[in-house]
Amino acid sequence: MTEEMKEQQPINAEGGEPTPVASEPLVPKSEVDKLYARTKQAEEREKQYKEQLEKLRPAESAPSQNFEKILEEKFELRHLGYTPEEISFIKKNTPEGKSMLDSVNDPYVKAAINGRRSESTANQATPVPSARSLYVGDKSFKEMSPAERAENFSGENWRRRKKFGR
Repeated sequence: MTEEMKEQQPINAEGGEPTPVASEPLVPKSEVDKLYARTKQAEEREKQYKEQLEKLRPAESAPSQNFEKILEEKFELRHLGYTPEEISFIKKNTPEGKSMLDSVNDPYVKAAINGRRSESTANQATPVPSARSLYVGDKSFKEMSPAERAENFSGENWRRRKKFGR
């Protein structure tokens, strides 16, 4: 073999001897062309998918920024003394693109929150009804005649019964 042929032939890994190059290709040219075309198509599809993914990524990052903004506003409202229920109400009644802190100053939102607060205060101020009924002996207050009521629930008798539980 000539020196040029030895340089063109790949070297065998085992002994350093050159491996003979086949005179005919191992895969027919038509198969290589088909594989090349499929590879090109796959690369083009991959490129299209990457472009679509890039279009979608900014949309994905926007909610996380929006989430952080909403979370900060909720903390601020909580710090201002609003309850979680009131914050939820404010969030539901805040137009898209507007801050919840700005919605707090809306007269309708203010009126609704003040109404809820006054209703809650009124409910908490109302005493719980007593289930006790007045009995003297084996008779209830309703079963007694006016004379018995006057005798049992007037003056000293009433104070003594109330004090000693008789």
